[in-house]
Amino acid sequence: MKRLQLAILLALFSFGSLFAQTSLLANYPLVSDAADATGNNDDILLRNAPFENGGVYSNGIYYNSDTSGSDIISPLINDFNFDDFTLKLEFRVAEYPEFSKPVFIGGMLWRWIGVYLDEQGRLALMANDHGDFFQTNTVAGLDSWHSVTLTYNRPLKQLSLYFNGNLLIEELMPLLEHNNDSRFLNAHAGIGFTFKGYWRNLKIYNAAIPSGIGENNGLTGIDVAVTPEDLRIVIPQHETGVVMQLINMSGSELSRQTLTAGTNSISTTLLDSGSYLLVFTNKDGRKAVEKIIIM
Repeated sequence: MKRLQLAILLALFSFGSLFAQTSLLANYPLVSDAADATGNNDDILLRNAPFENGGVYSNGIYYNSDTSGSDIISPLINDFNFDDFTLKLEFRVAEYPEFSKPVFIGGMLWRWIGVYLDEQGRLALMANDHGDFFQTNTVAGLDSWHSVTLTYNRPLKQLSLYFNGNLLIEELMPLLEHNNDSRFLNAHAGIGFTFKGYWRNLKIYNAAIPSGIGENNGLTGIDVAVTPEDLRIVIPQHETGVVMQLINMSGSELSRQTLTAGTNSISTTLLDSGSYLLVFTNKDGRKAVEKIIIM
């Protein structure tokens, strides 16, 4: 077991300051208009896609085959990093397809990534225009809002899909064949398969980040002190049952435990050198995050 060097850099990050280093490239709320809230990109293209039920509706018909169909197509996202990115989307399924069809696709002419839904409502991850396809038994229920988070880190060759905040798929993926097509849409333009349901809150970041991190929602007062062998975490007396997750920078959860009010000692002697996130969540769902760098 290795000991930590005394020279450990510890920096406290709010969710906002964490994302000061991880830029939000695009943010399309898709509740009442097609605008990118960041101002970095043009409006998303909407054809026969009305705003309904808290999002924008896609009717499941491919526009290029039938002009009554729905198009939801982003512009080429400026400064998109194909080697290191996160995409977040909330969706609501209106009807299961008769066979597997996309919830969304990355790439209009070069379909390099996508999340699919089959006739039983089961989710799947597609890469490299169906060259890689990972089916799951996890069902996205009808008429409820769900979230998917897709992350890719090419140096780690890691492609991950989270569903409603939980890691669903994690696969080795040495390369995504993207041809620099950073558009995101509701259909597979090559074969005309189109999602039937609703989109909202499409967000795109320039780095692979763990699901659920990105919004500061107010958990304060947690203090962390470092010794050569452990972290000493002080939880305020009014907070009980705070859950701490230890997450590496590729988004994998390494451990999870419930902390008590007062001082908690967490051993770090088995951790390799590198960066980690400590994510704290209280019983009300409020969060805080701390980043540690172990040298």
